[in-house]
Amino acid sequence: SPDFSCAFQFSLCDMPFAALNAILLPKSNIRVEEGLVNNIAASGVATNGWTRGQLRIDYEQLKIAVLREDSSRKKLLATTMANLVLRNDSNNQQLDYRIQPIAYRRMPEDGFFRLIWRATQSALAPALTAVKIRPKQKK
Repeated sequence: SPDFSCAFQFSLCDMPFAALNAILLPKSNIRVEEGLVNNIAASGVATNGWTRGQLRIDYEQLKIAVLREDSSRKKLLATTMANLVLRNDSNNQQLDYRIQPIAYRRMPEDGFFRLIWRATQSALAPALTAVKIRPKQKK
């Protein structure tokens, strides 16, 4: 319904980063190969068809694979380059975690859990790479 509104908040901690591939893979060509999530937390508010909020993630030893569009095979050069420039630890001089805004337009079929899932998808890849990730194109 157009009047759908809700607030959400979640937190997960101490888990292998590869567990988040279920969120990353459907919307990007990035697969986590190794790493540890110390903490990931998100909160947001959905109103008037938009979900806005914040994703915070504290992680270490991240290594990714950049995948080909048409398969689960790695792009070797792109993977090597990505891991050279990747923030393999979330820490910087000011904070112990990365922060990424959530801005997701709700689809009519999105219920509460799907809304949280897709809102998290919209923020996770950019939080790791510090670049805008274009969603996979539907064929």
